[in-house]
Amino acid sequence: MLKQVRICALLAGALLLSPGLAGALEEWPTYGHDYGDTRFSPLAQITPANVAGLKPVWTYHMRPPGGGRRGFAASEDTPLVVKGVMYVSAPYGRVVALDAETGKQRWAYEVPNGDQPATRGVSYWPGAKPEIVFGTRAGLLIALEAETGAPVKSFGKDGVLDLHSDAVMQGFPQAALGITSAPVIYRNLIITGSRNQETPQQGASGEVRAFDVVTGREV
Repeated sequence: MLKQVRICALLAGALLLSPGLAGALEEWPTYGHDYGDTRFSPLAQITPANVAGLKPVWTYHMRPPGGGRRGFAASEDTPLVVKGVMYVSAPYGRVVALDAETGKQRWAYEVPNGDQPATRGVSYWPGAKPEIVFGTRAGLLIALEAETGAPVKSFGKDGVLDLHSDAVMQGFPQAALGITSAPVIYRNLIITGSRNQETPQQGASGEVRAFDVVTGREV
């Protein structure tokens, strides 16, 4: 019989989970599973012989009650799972924390001004007071308390850092700038590149930058 194993799938803006998850080995704390970005899980309970026996145990619809935007939005998010909590970048302007066993929502954060979180996910900083860090499509970097979802007051301005600095925009204030992937966390640093325009050639800088995870100061 297949022992309890949890698998997460993203389909048409919904999270589906299939039977049990517990213990540090079963966690997925970074976008690529580990700091080597291997994208490999050490779990061995699912095999070609038993995979057909997996069944959903809960579903969480990322589209908020009332609909948010019209229709349904697809997601490319890779959820994180740390200490029994799943952190999800939803395609409806929110980042949410869910109980990984039950799918119950623990908290939800609304991205300011109708902005959207990075398409592919968020990052987790396991500091003295753990944080969830993510970028947005409009060029913001946001830090939240992992426990509550509240903005980290010491980071940027009330948890939000605007990346449109003079050095980044290079004299083109209307140029495109955004973040589509989860930043890398190394020690106390947030490391991220950005999405910028392909044409015309001149515009915002795409240089990789590092920021202090507590203050948002560029390092």
